[in-house]
Amino acid sequence: MPVGADLKVGDEVNSWCTKCHEMRMHKVRALRPDGPPRVVCICPEERERNYRPKPPNSRKKKSAPEPEVNPWPTLIQECTDDKLRDYSIQERFWEGEYIKHRKYGIGIVTEMLDVNKMAVWFEDKKRIMVFNK
Repeated sequence: MPVGADLKVGDEVNSWCTKCHEMRMHKVRALRPDGPPRVVCICPEERERNYRPKPPNSRKKKSAPEPEVNPWPTLIQECTDDKLRDYSIQERFWEGEYIKHRKYGIGIVTEMLDVNKMAVWFEDKKRIMVFNK
């Protein structure tokens, strides 16, 4: 069966019928340069509608991204008091440093996102923190 650019007026195509709610044979009634061809269902009603090559919601759903694994439980074992620094927005931090935040607790700087933004994993979740202001 022809599909897309191969269609001509009078061709029969399998299309989603919005009246019957199933894939049925339709005849191409008109071709339009600015949109889908118009087709007529070969059912008793014979109403004209847009050509729909697939049923609604037939697209493959996007899979959810895998959740990031919190490295905090394994990395915190390496933390000692001499490696721990108090967090301050005025201070400069580096990837791999351990920080102590007064609200969130102990965290590990895992990524530098910008000149003054860093990703820090705390026990509960990853947070974006501002520094060097």
